[in-house]
Amino acid sequence: MDSFYVSGGDGVKRYAVLGAGFAGVAVAYHLLEMAKRRVQVEVYDMCGIAAGASGASAGLLHPYSVKGKVMWRGREAMASAMHLVKAAKAAASRLTGDDAQVICWRHGLVRVAQTRKQVSGFRQIKPPTGGRNNGHPLAISLQEAQRLIPGLTAGDWMREDEAVEDTACLWIPDGAVLHPRRYLAALWEACQELGRRTGSRATLVVEKVSSLEELESARGPFDAVIVAAGATVDSLQELKGMLPLNLCQGCTMALESTGLPDAPLYPEAAPSLLGPTYMAAHGRDRLVIGATSTYGWTTEAALGEIGKGLVPVRECEHDVSGLGAAAGRLWPLAREWGVAGVRSGVRALPPRTEDGAVPLVGKVEGCGPGRSWWVVAGLGARGILYHAWLSQLVAQAVHLGSESNIPAALLRWKR
Repeated sequence: MDSFYVSGGDGVKRYAVLGAGFAGVAVAYHLLEMAKRRVQVEVYDMCGIAAGASGASAGLLHPYSVKGKVMWRGREAMASAMHLVKAAKAAASRLTGDDAQVICWRHGLVRVAQTRKQVSGFRQIKPPTGGRNNGHPLAISLQEAQRLIPGLTAGDWMREDEAVEDTACLWIPDGAVLHPRRYLAALWEACQELGRRTGSRATLVVEKVSSLEELESARGPFDAVIVAAGATVDSLQELKGMLPLNLCQGCTMALESTGLPDAPLYPEAAPSLLGPTYMAAHGRDRLVIGATSTYGWTTEAALGEIGKGLVPVRECEHDVSGLGAAAGRLWPLAREWGVAGVRSGVRALPPRTEDGAVPLVGKVEGCGPGRSWWVVAGLGARGILYHAWLSQLVAQAVHLGSESNIPAALLRWKR
């Protein structure tokens, strides 16, 4: 085997990353970005880039809870995510020579209150001082939201209660929507560019890994193995039963106006919508509606969902009948659009703690001498928000050989 690929050969360090979704590709990027000498990063995934829940997501990116409060370490996570978005956009632009394939839409987000209690919560949000918003969320009236999104409607309960109107909606100016598959493909290209500039190398291996020890024996040795396998982490022999995760399967539905000459376009530069049913605008002619939620899934079932891609509704095994109707209630013009298909993904949800649903990060204990195995898991419904920051922490920890940089809340699962 070429010495470039062997740990210690010419001082080159070798890393294996399991999973090619948000966390996995981001870990690869940060390992390459932080390396002071040449490194070899091998990313293993049974179906390739963005084949699992990451690729099925709608792409909504913001750091706020349903009440409009900043989530745990949300601002740091948002800044890290936008750093990677910038890197991905630059790589995509250099690759294609133009910006035709949009990766990120930064038109903000609007959340319409679903209950009077939620309206009261919006009312508690104080406007920023000093006259500058800086992306701070704002409570706005339904009429103001309708000016941002012409055609937006509200529930009957809101129309019957004039007292809620002034703070009926939450406006998040710095919210964004990513195209998950384009973003991850571009971020992987950014990994390739980093490798070319530094003499390092990033390799995608489309292969199912069932055992870390077998991977080390067959392909290693590795200086570190980082597991970012989402809902399939429990399929690894050495990690089975180790992480307290609950699996939730969800579907998103894509609507399109393309090919329908009389169908209206989504309003130009209009925000996307958050809520129990969300509506992510991927340009003016495509909406991603989500999401269904089915709990209690097994690892084996999650493996079966990977790599399916966009499937016609008639071939979808899951009940998505309510998504289109819900979208029509939010923005009635969506009823004139056609259904392009459905995507399914299984998320790994962490336990709830006093800090919220905090992901799980850290070194795997008891993996034997000469082994350095790490996990980043349980990103749940907030994978887009947290993926870049968590991956940066893991990459730093790998380089340090220590968990000292990882916040205690992320290590709680090890107690």
